[in-house]
Amino acid sequence: MSDIEAEHRQMVLRLLVQHRNDLYAFVLMLCRDPHMTEEVLQDASVIICEQWQDYTEGSNFMAWARTIARNLVRTKWREQKRGPQILDDAAIEALEVALIEQPDEQETKRLQTLHRCRQRLTPRARTILEMRYQGAASCEKIAEELQCSNSVVRSTLSRARRALAYCVKQSLLEGQVKG
Repeated sequence: MSDIEAEHRQMVLRLLVQHRNDLYAFVLMLCRDPHMTEEVLQDASVIICEQWQDYTEGSNFMAWARTIARNLVRTKWREQKRGPQILDDAAIEALEVALIEQPDEQETKRLQTLHRCRQRLTPRARTILEMRYQGAASCEKIAEELQCSNSVVRSTLSRARRALAYCVKQSLLEGQVKG
């Protein structure tokens, strides 16, 4: 596998992780069964990982992933020969458009809160978090680049995650009390 192919594969995997909750919500909307939803989501993830070359960089990842998931749901219902009838293509397309055009208010609020809480971290903690989660760098690589020990990176990440979790939780709780 060339470096370009490896980078493309990594990008597809990052997109899959990034959009997992959206894909879960879509599949659950179609089949209305949490157990089947998990099964379909796992199967879809395997297919996406196996067929990463089929994804065109810059195109709509969720449209591609939803097509895979939708086909899996249809297959499951055919195999079971029971269960609720899946929605027709026009209804599914209308739902997809609605999902794309209407961002989840709660998700938007959580992301805004996370961003505000991230700004409260020390600059070094923010840098390490960005390198780890946006740059997908290993702790060893971060330690090497920042010229510090691996244990310093790990402890900084641990403290930063705890601080973010506490800040987000408190901010969201305060928002519920005020709202």
